[in-house]
Amino acid sequence: MTIWNTDDTTRILLPNFATLPRQTVLIVDDDPITLECLTLLVQAAGFDVRSASSGREALAFLHREYC
Repeated sequence: MTIWNTDDTTRILLPNFATLPRQTVLIVDDDPITLECLTLLVQAAGFDVRSASSGREALAFLHREYC
């Protein structure tokens, strides 16, 4: 999969993760725009995404889901 930058000078090549078992990625960032961009990019690569806007929120999610 290739994602082109809006000015068409840069591209990001992503491996084809569709052939692998579905994986979940936890993205943590306190900047809402960065969090949204990363979430969309990782989802486009075929991952399930969970996001958190702080370390505390991420730890709460991990505790809830995996403990």
